[in-house]
Amino acid sequence: MARQMARLSAIFLVLALFAPHASATPVATTKEERDTYGRTFLEPAASTNYIQFGAEGHGEFESGFKLLQKLYPRYVHITTVAKELHNPNAVSVGQDGFPAWDSNDTGDGLPLYVVTLTDDKVPDKDKQYVVLTAGHSAEPCGREGSARFLEDLVIAATETPDKVFDNATGTSGKTFEMTAGEILKRTKIYFLSPSPDGWAIGDGQMAEHSQYNGAGINSNRLAYSDGWSFPRDSTLYLRGYTTFSQPEGIAMTEYLRKVRREELHGRPFAVGMDMHGPLPTGFILLHDEGSDPQKLERMVDLGTRVKQNMEETVPAFGPLDDALDAILYALRDRLPDNRDFGTLDNDAWRLQGWGRWGFVTHIVDSLGYTVAGSWGGFFASNSGLDAVSLSYEINCRPSSPWAGADEQLYANNVRK
Repeated sequence: MARQMARLSAIFLVLALFAPHASATPVATTKEERDTYGRTFLEPAASTNYIQFGAEGHGEFESGFKLLQKLYPRYVHITTVAKELHNPNAVSVGQDGFPAWDSNDTGDGLPLYVVTLTDDKVPDKDKQYVVLTAGHSAEPCGREGSARFLEDLVIAATETPDKVFDNATGTSGKTFEMTAGEILKRTKIYFLSPSPDGWAIGDGQMAEHSQYNGAGINSNRLAYSDGWSFPRDSTLYLRGYTTFSQPEGIAMTEYLRKVRREELHGRPFAVGMDMHGPLPTGFILLHDEGSDPQKLERMVDLGTRVKQNMEETVPAFGPLDDALDAILYALRDRLPDNRDFGTLDNDAWRLQGWGRWGFVTHIVDSLGYTVAGSWGGFFASNSGLDAVSLSYEINCRPSSPWAGADEQLYANNVRK
């Protein structure tokens, strides 16, 4: 701990000395800055704000990953959905509320970035494909943690090749261990943000990110999935149930389906995870889109492994069964059949709480509201990516003000 605090103190001193030449968060945008900071995306404890999307999208996220692409061309690539689809209309709706194809559009649509991480020296044909998103920009800890997690992998693959990562024991009791280099040889990871409008509006100090795109539509209601969805009823429309009507949803689903069709030749993505983060309690949501029992079993196993790994980052505060049961029984009354949650130890369909917060699985609608068009649902859907899909509702403070110590905990959980 003393060594870590000394390192952070040194970083703070460097930031003070180099402040006129550094970006606000800061994120290294040149090799010289990265050599000074030690990373491209600094640890949250050494940062002063969220990663900035930037005017017209040309901010810290783009420049940080372009630097990583330059430094690690074997592993990192950043592009846009518009470029990959050869379609200039594949951008966000923008703050004017009109999509790029509308004659009223002012050209303010923002890029939908795609970061891929894999070992380019190994053919993709036998790799497992994974997609990560941060569907709600006002819940930024998933986005903050994912950017740092991707950098962690390339650093480990090149600088500490013997470092081993594990995926806990899950429901099977079996742990799998691999180095970062092995992970990147066997997998191809996609990271996308479907909500650049909500992200960009939160740039600057004390600014608030938004859950909505420039047209006022919830950015986690933009995809499609198996089953029924709401009709274009005006009341439901105003509440955000607008499946597949916005350019972000149309462009991203078309792009990911194109990847599945052309690179995977129709076989499913392995895993999809959408990172969220509402207070006051966290959930691991398992997306059941009419999945077969074997797929649901894999979802529960993955959710259990995620929970087990995250627990390692949270201090132990002793038994919290009473507090967690109180949260769950409050939720119970919101379910249509007043389902009894049972006890923490005996309930077969829920995962126990970790640290100060609780998790439940989402085989049924345990949150007590109806959602159409979620990204987690699209990932799980047979008509989407047919992946083992989780929405990871980490317990994190939404948006400003920045609190580096809190964000460090959240980022470490996402990394796990």
